[in-house]
Amino acid sequence: MQTPPLQSAASVSRTAGVVVGGIAAFTSPTTNREAKRPLCDSCNGITPARLATPGIPRSQRAGYRHSPNFHFLESSAQSCPMCQLILLAINERKPSQPPSKGRLQGPKAEIWLIGSPAATSGQPPRLSQVFCGNSRMSGYLNLYTKEDDPAALSGDLVEKGLDTDSASDRNFKLASQWLCDCLTKHPACRETISRISLIDDSSSRHLPTRVLDVEPQGDPKTVYLFEANGQCGQYVALSHCWGPKGLQETAQTKSNTLEGRKSGILQQNLPKTFRDAIVVMRRLGFRYLWIDALCILQDNVEDWEYESSQMGAYYQNAVFTIAAADAEDGSIGCFIPRDSPSPEPVMLSFPLHNNTTGHLFATLRPKISIEQSPLSQRGWTLQERILSRRILYYTKNRLYWECQTLTTSEDCKLMIHKNLRFGIINNGITTVKMGTQGLQLFNQWYLMVDSYTARKLTKDRDKLPALSGLATELQKRTHGHYLAGLWAEHLHNGLLWQAGDVKLTLPFSGPRAPSWSWAALEGPVSYEICVEDGTTIQTDAVRVLETHISVKGIDPNGEVLSGSLVLAGCMKAATVLGKKTENRITHSPTASSSMIYLGENTYNILANPNSSARIGWISLDTAEIPSTNIFCIRVSDNKNVMDRGEEVYYDSYNVLGLVSCEGGYRRVGMGEVQEEGWFEGCVEEEIRLV
Repeated sequence: MQTPPLQSAASVSRTAGVVVGGIAAFTSPTTNREAKRPLCDSCNGITPARLATPGIPRSQRAGYRHSPNFHFLESSAQSCPMCQLILLAINERKPSQPPSKGRLQGPKAEIWLIGSPAATSGQPPRLSQVFCGNSRMSGYLNLYTKEDDPAALSGDLVEKGLDTDSASDRNFKLASQWLCDCLTKHPACRETISRISLIDDSSSRHLPTRVLDVEPQGDPKTVYLFEANGQCGQYVALSHCWGPKGLQETAQTKSNTLEGRKSGILQQNLPKTFRDAIVVMRRLGFRYLWIDALCILQDNVEDWEYESSQMGAYYQNAVFTIAAADAEDGSIGCFIPRDSPSPEPVMLSFPLHNNTTGHLFATLRPKISIEQSPLSQRGWTLQERILSRRILYYTKNRLYWECQTLTTSEDCKLMIHKNLRFGIINNGITTVKMGTQGLQLFNQWYLMVDSYTARKLTKDRDKLPALSGLATELQKRTHGHYLAGLWAEHLHNGLLWQAGDVKLTLPFSGPRAPSWSWAALEGPVSYEICVEDGTTIQTDAVRVLETHISVKGIDPNGEVLSGSLVLAGCMKAATVLGKKTENRITHSPTASSSMIYLGENTYNILANPNSSARIGWISLDTAEIPSTNIFCIRVSDNKNVMDRGEEVYYDSYNVLGLVSCEGGYRRVGMGEVQEEGWFEGCVEEEIRLV
């Protein structure tokens, strides 16, 4: 099976959508749909050409009018399997409030199948999806054809049906093709994150300290732990979940088992995820596999510190990474048994432009997301994903391929790079457009921290080591000074993180990071206030006089023992008011309530300590409200232009909330002083933040 040409990826992605207008039912139709039941006249008239009508402005309704109103569709669904499938797709996404009777029966309730061509004028339409709905409701269907169907051979449909087995010959052939195409046609996939070097995958590179040799001479049921000692070769890495209880002893290498593992490991003693990865290696023609649990001495502190500092390089230098995305632990594996589609696919026949008959199959679109997979909930796997130049994902219902040039899937569905990985890879240090915002690389780091802190770690002290490889690569690109998860060159924004939910956030009980670093907390944090938009510009209001970081081991970007900042800025005392409440209160500068809410976060009121008058808000790092006044140090100013001609003024001040402690001050939260001029007359002073 051939994947679509690289140059067509963008056009397919932009135009694959097909709109089905209509209103959803609020009672589920019967699901007893036998494939032999006849289609209604409307569904018999569905063809890719009618779904993809070219040359009509978007403001006008185009495509194929399927039903006059929703009730007509509901009635037809009792006998027509395709109508029933459309109804099921819409019912999966019911609105919170039922639409009015007029919207179910009136002109606005017409059911339209709407699409646009995926290629230039005169070329056959190439469709993959049906979007069911209008501005109020929506649902999705997938369209595909069989590999040898005339519709596939003619190019009318680009999606192919899914195989029943992820380890089938067809899927290994497809994975091999993805890899081959990337190695030979994607020069961007040779670049490192730092963009200062290219990796030549056609030649051998230094192997990691240890790798698993899966193609030794002798017993094919045995693999060997191989100490490279500077040898070169090509290797593949595995990204996987250890599981909530960790891996079994036979899946870990320790000092007392090292020599035995070099003599041989019976595959039957390894977890299923490892065994499946070995199968992938052999089918794709690779000999060396790097797995963290087997290739790092888990009980040797020095070995672990060194190997963890190299982990980013190991994933980046691997030819590709095997990702066991839906395996919550090692017992589940890469090859997860697939369920049959439910309900059964509906087959539609239609004439092709070459006077043959093609067939397409419509199914409900599966609810899948790599971002929501068990693998994406783990802390270490974020840098594994970002640094890996090519990833072969095994999920419970399809294969995915992700490289620095494209993302595609087993059914040939092409996807646009919208995730964080491609923001960091493709943007470099240059400014890029994301919506109406211009984000720089440091802003991409903040977005990454948002995602990372919502993930889980088996060992709490891995908070900074699990990002060390990525920090090292970005240092090469920016020549920046890395400070326990922040960057000295952008410290006025880096300090302004917010605890995502104080009910879930706790201070870490140990010297993991200084109080001013997000790594000091357990739980999610957000950098939303740091993202500048078109009407707000943040300017630095604090000077950094001195920075100090003491690390525990050999990795300068790894585990931290202590850290401090000497800052020079304006600082004033303030009072924190408020107590917990479940009410959602609209943000207002004049609100008299003790708390306001933005999203899921709770913000306490900052008040003048002399008059208790409101001056702003503060997001506390934990649920504990300080019993005494805090100190607010002015970190940056929000300079707003609010459609008032060319007038520019300072509207508010971003502050850190501090309390005194041994050695200086420690952070207790961040907030915003909204009383203009509040810092006037304040004399700059030097403080040490620990």
